[in-house]
Amino acid sequence: MVTLECNGVRFQDVQAIVWDKDGTLADSLGFLRNLGQKRAQAVESEIPGLAEAILRSFGFTAESLNPAGLLAVGTRLENEIGVATVIAQTGRDWIASLTLARSAFGQVDQGLARKADLTLPFDGIVNLLRSLHNQPVKLAILSSDSQTNVEDFVARHDLSSYFQQLVGARVGISKPAPQLLQLVCTSLKVDLRHTLVIGDAIADIQLATNSGALGSIGVTWGGVMPAQLDGATAIAHQVNQIRLQS
Repeated sequence: MVTLECNGVRFQDVQAIVWDKDGTLADSLGFLRNLGQKRAQAVESEIPGLAEAILRSFGFTAESLNPAGLLAVGTRLENEIGVATVIAQTGRDWIASLTLARSAFGQVDQGLARKADLTLPFDGIVNLLRSLHNQPVKLAILSSDSQTNVEDFVARHDLSSYFQQLVGARVGISKPAPQLLQLVCTSLKVDLRHTLVIGDAIADIQLATNSGALGSIGVTWGGVMPAQLDGATAIAHQVNQIRLQS
């Protein structure tokens, strides 16, 4: 077990740290902007006039993409449902709307570059992981991204040795459902009450709270505002604000 400190808050007897991926470990906002625009365009090519509404549903504004919006934190299924909802508002049947959304997503996938090549670890993340590597603490990733993308990110950036468990999106269950964190802790053979969650979304904070975890660190270096992390035990604005304590 280890002790971590973040902006004056101490987390003692930490057995495990469960990390979110996109926006926490991986700088993915640029990739997501491109992905969202292409998905909206793919639907627009089938149903003219819907691109703007789809972009809004993803969390796009005139200036940016909300790092806590649907595209940034939702699972693929949740994003498909969000787009299908916009399509259904044109009067189309639900199944037809969902089928069209999934088809558009699939078309975009065929032309996308490898996500792991375009989502680099944030500055300082590798150094922090390295400092934890030889400590008596286990590390895991629990992400709303697909299992394949989680594993590819870790492999592409040579992070495999740092993590004992990698968990991507699961059908029918998503953050902040406490079963997800319980699943990770069971696999790691650690006590949930000694597990710390680090993430950039309210779902990560609620996951820790709902599960009875030791606590949570909400991070803002991916663009999230502190107000979007209500309930976090501590807030980190820079990676180096999370420190091991002797």
